[in-house]
Amino acid sequence: RALSLRNDFFESEQDEEEEAWAHYSSRRSSRRDVGIFLDAEAMKAKVRMNLFKEQYDVSKYYKKEGIWREIAMSPMFNNVTLSVIALNAVWIGVDTDFNTAHVLFEAAVPFQLAEHGFCFFFFFEWFVRFKSFARKRNGLRDGWFVFD
Repeated sequence: RALSLRNDFFESEQDEEEEAWAHYSSRRSSRRDVGIFLDAEAMKAKVRMNLFKEQYDVSKYYKKEGIWREIAMSPMFNNVTLSVIALNAVWIGVDTDFNTAHVLFEAAVPFQLAEHGFCFFFFFEWFVRFKSFARKRNGLRDGWFVFD
C-alpha cells in the first residue's frame, strides 16, 4: 500500500513537473520576459522532485560485517579524520610560512615528521575505506573515495 501511494505521488508530481516545464518552455524568451528569477512553478516542481530523492550513503557499498567496515563506519574514525584534515590545513599554513627548504628531504626534521605523519594517516584512511567495500570497483562510485 505504501509503495502504491508513493508511486501515485511520484506520478502526480511528474505530471505537475511536466506541466510546469511545458508552461516554462512555452513562454516567449525575450529579455523583458526572462527577468531575474526562474518560473516559480518549475522551481517548485524541481524542489518537490529533489525532496524525495534517495539520499546517498556510501555504506550501502560496504561489506555487511568485518573489522574494516566497523572502523570506517565508526563516528570516532570520522571525527578523527575530520580533525586531521583541519590540522593538516593549519599545518600547510605553518609549513608555507616557516619551511624554507625547496624539497622535503632538505627540510628540518619537524617538517619531515609532520608531512610523513599526515601522509601515513591519509593512506591509512584510504586503505580502511578501500577494504570496507564489498566490491572494490564500487569505490569508483563514491566521489570522496575517488577524490582521495
